[in-house]
Amino acid sequence: HAGYGGSPGLATLTNFAATCDAAYHTTTPKFPNSKIVVVGNSLGCVSALYVASRYRVDGLFLRNPVPLQQMISQRPKYNRWNFGMAKHVAQAIPEVLDAVANAATCSAPAFLVQSEKDRVVPAEYQDLIFDAYAGPKKKYVLNGVDHHESVPEVQVAEYVQSLEWLREQIVAGS
Repeated sequence: HAGYGGSPGLATLTNFAATCDAAYHTTTPKFPNSKIVVVGNSLGCVSALYVASRYRVDGLFLRNPVPLQQMISQRPKYNRWNFGMAKHVAQAIPEVLDAVANAATCSAPAFLVQSEKDRVVPAEYQDLIFDAYAGPKKKYVLNGVDHHESVPEVQVAEYVQSLEWLREQIVAGS
């Protein structure tokens, strides 16, 4: 998406859906016999869930997913400084980017990685997406980790073993 992840352009939600549609339709014909695993990290999970709710995917890997509308409108942190205007900002987000609603329509297996001490997207907001997710799902919590921190060394083996669940689900769906 333009303006995100260091890419040039203005960061806006306006073209999110169109960019996702274009990426899917441009990429998938090139690999007609391949499994499709959609990966999202933080705001990228909004895109991943959008794609998975509309197109055939074989699996999702989500790390610290953001339920934008719910977090902006409900989180006190976003409402104190702007006299309650956050609710209006949340209402301006395109409905097609509602990560919770999209999760409720997804059927592909999903592996959600949650940072226990996430200060950007607190666990209770990530849980809204996990709880709504309609397909097979597994959550893995990174203990003591904030939003952008790596898997703790003491959890690497367990993390890899848990991630194997997603691979097995994708292979079984063949």
